[in-house]
Amino acid sequence: MEDFLIAIDTGILGVRVEEIMTDTKPTYKIYTKHRVKDSDRLEEIPISEESSGTQKMFLLFNFFSIALSNGCLLFVDEMDAKLHPLLIRYIVTMFHNKSINTTNAQLVYSTHDVSNLTRDLFRRDQIWFVEKDELGVSTLYSLVEYNLDETTRVRNDATYNKDYITGRYGAIPLLKEFVVVEVDEHSGK
Repeated sequence: MEDFLIAIDTGILGVRVEEIMTDTKPTYKIYTKHRVKDSDRLEEIPISEESSGTQKMFLLFNFFSIALSNGCLLFVDEMDAKLHPLLIRYIVTMFHNKSINTTNAQLVYSTHDVSNLTRDLFRRDQIWFVEKDELGVSTLYSLVEYNLDETTRVRNDATYNKDYITGRYGAIPLLKEFVVVEVDEHSGK
């Protein structure tokens, strides 16, 4: 885990786990180690004081490790929440890399970030969309099966992220005009 946290640029150089015995079972406090600026000295801080993205990666590491070790299918809802798009790309690439993913583990995640929706990272059959109808009923469909018109499917060389964000594949929110603050016509306030 320490090597992973170092590799993803968290600034963490180590982790210390403190076991605290209670009457019924042990509990644990986790501390991360950071280098003090202009020094070789390390300072410990509780994991609770790390950023929410670092805490999320700390928690997800175990799931990644289990999936990659055992060839499991791993589902992560809104994996991009609180994480940089390059970190998401890094994680997806780990699952695509046969020298890392020797057990053929699979990662399935939901996202609203389209920056990684590219042909260099995903094949068309790996991209799925969820579209809600006017009643809130969701339909799931694959990009490889999506028809642009009656006879045309999405090409391998399409710009998936740009085409998606312009609504070409559907599954985008239908936003209506909304005024957050009403302005008084007479006073302008």
